[in-house]
Amino acid sequence: MSRNRLFFGLILIALTVSVILPGCSKVNERHFTLAEIQDIFDQQGVQLVQKGDDAAPNSVFAQASNGVAPSIYTIGNEQQDPSVFIYIYPSMAAASDGVNAFNDKTATADLIANKRYHFANVVLFYIKGDPSYEQDIDQMVSRLRAQRVKRPE
Repeated sequence: MSRNRLFFGLILIALTVSVILPGCSKVNERHFTLAEIQDIFDQQGVQLVQKGDDAAPNSVFAQASNGVAPSIYTIGNEQQDPSVFIYIYPSMAAASDGVNAFNDKTATADLIANKRYHFANVVLFYIKGDPSYEQDIDQMVSRLRAQRVKRPE
């Protein structure tokens, strides 16, 4: 009988751990809001100018991915074509799914020069232009990636 108790005790512990650990991992999942992303651009001295949803109707970067439509911006000049597309997903997993959906959609496409940034629940596309803000965006994303712990809500 003691073997059966030990066996069932180990099963109970394994089930308890399998239920508790996934819940604990969400505590460290960082979620960013669009306002936080905009603030970090401002702090870096990079002025985002918001464009309407119809600013780039033929751009694959302006299309919804995994059910999320991007916020569309130019940098500094209202007259330029959009160069920053920010997708805010409800979770890290949804952001990863969004990246996969985008990759599937564009697998055979000849895309304009761009750089994708994927961190936490955010996917950001920067369309490379002149002048280039790639280094500034690299620094901003590095700062955001360093903010690993979710803030209290």
